[in-house]
Amino acid sequence: MGKKANKRSDRAANPALDATSEPEVLATRAADPAELAPDDPEGLFSESPEPARGLADVANRTIRTLLSLTSRDESAADVVDRLRPDELDPHDSGPVTEDIPVVALSSTALVRGHLPDTHRTVALMAKVDDRPGALGELLATLHAHDVELRTVLGLPGDNNDQRLELVVSAPAQLTNDELAQLVAGMTREVRIRPWSNPRVEDMITSILDLAASVVNHPDLLDDMLVTLMSAQSAEHTTPLSGADDSRSVMRVQLTPEDHLVLRRPWAEFEPLDRQRASALLRLAAAARRARGDSSGRLFRIKNGEQLWFRLARPEDADRLAAMHDRTSADSLYRRYHGAAELGGVALRHLTGGHRGATIVAMNRDGLLVGVGHVFPLDDETAEMAMLVEDAYQNKGVGAELLAEQLRIADELGFTMVRADVLGQNAPMLTLLERTGLQWKKQVENGVVEHVARLDGRQFEAI
Repeated sequence: MGKKANKRSDRAANPALDATSEPEVLATRAADPAELAPDDPEGLFSESPEPARGLADVANRTIRTLLSLTSRDESAADVVDRLRPDELDPHDSGPVTEDIPVVALSSTALVRGHLPDTHRTVALMAKVDDRPGALGELLATLHAHDVELRTVLGLPGDNNDQRLELVVSAPAQLTNDELAQLVAGMTREVRIRPWSNPRVEDMITSILDLAASVVNHPDLLDDMLVTLMSAQSAEHTTPLSGADDSRSVMRVQLTPEDHLVLRRPWAEFEPLDRQRASALLRLAAAARRARGDSSGRLFRIKNGEQLWFRLARPEDADRLAAMHDRTSADSLYRRYHGAAELGGVALRHLTGGHRGATIVAMNRDGLLVGVGHVFPLDDETAEMAMLVEDAYQNKGVGAELLAEQLRIADELGFTMVRADVLGQNAPMLTLLERTGLQWKKQVENGVVEHVARLDGRQFEAI
């Protein structure tokens, strides 16, 4: 389809955005730790790399138990290679979760002596009514059937319920289906999967192990997302292929050229899942920054404020909804041309859950103030659209978003770009003219269709 193979046109000058990237350092003044919180929760706008560089040292000193959650660490692989087939735990997977792409080390080989030989460890996730005694009844039933609790997390849910995540030691002869049936009368949406860290039964310890793995094994971020989300399958796709976001699909923009599509058909992805995936991306960003691999784009707008331009993350759907609330009806009309109020899946599509790319501009308070999209119309043409909230209009945000959209469209190999703009949207019409592209225009129902051929130039802020 005429795409450019592995194009890297002076990316040092215009670094690619990605969902895990951190901003470039603009100054060297030592940062006061107080500057990093609470108004800068991710430490994005620190003017010194030193606080972030300490992350790698801390992680390396603390926990290096190495990718038990993904079992792709070299030491873990060596253990698996030494195991005979008859040593592998037959209970590491079950009929409910046999397709989960998690390679669990044999609990018999690694934890012999820590668990009774008659038991196995599994993760049990379910919803219960948010009422006094509900958790107690569940635990009492489990205990009566010799199922021992190792760790439990209780999280608020929707519709007056509570989401429980338990690590339990269950009798070996109790199958996943039987365990699910055991708690079915007290729970809903039960999911059972192998516990993927057989040496550690505490969730918090496993989470910290995962954090260390992000620092020490950044190339396995996709595996970590699969395990964290309990996904049944994962697929690396180009920005022009694969499924869009849906209730059972989460599409994650890892880089402009590489998207990861996670599928979990037995349980819909919830807002909490998207928050967790985004938190893992933030952690990966901090680790990259600690290694000096900062490919983000920190841009100072006309009023002197700095904004961070990056690829959208799954959690940005909520941020975009809040941005819509702060944006005037007139600005929303100019962007969506009178479309109905957006929510749910539509918001997720507009924040990276689609083929193409979504760029966001975020201020130091963690608020989205601008969003730009590159949607593939066909193999050669990308459509561009953007929204900037009113308080940040006429300050250079739209110009920077447009320049980044053109860079990404060119990087992805599109030869043509299109933008449909209301004839009354004078600022956007002016921005398009300032790109220097030779636009072919056609007016229909008050909308000016702009189509131009990309010419391979480096698009700086317009």
